Amino acid sequence: MPPFEQMLSAGAAVQNLILALKAQGFSTVWRTGLLCNEPAVKAYFGVGTDDYVTAFVYTGTSPKDESKRKPIDIEPLVRFES
Repeated sequence: MPPFEQMLSAGAAVQNLILALKAQGFSTVWRTGLLCNEPAVKAYFGVGTDDYVTAFVYTGTSPKDESKRKPIDIEPLVRFES
């Protein structure tokens, strides 16, 4: 499997994990940052030198309800043709 497909599938897996956690009522944040693939970080987590850290997923509960977003008007963005 090409490396770019591996990276894409890792991202899709993380997004699905986040969606599943949110569906169960958890709060989540996906973070990486510039230092996530530094040798010391990889060594701490046991990640191989040729492998990548693609996500740190912070998960927990929140005393606050998530704010509601207003619906997006998709009419100007979508066109149906038959």
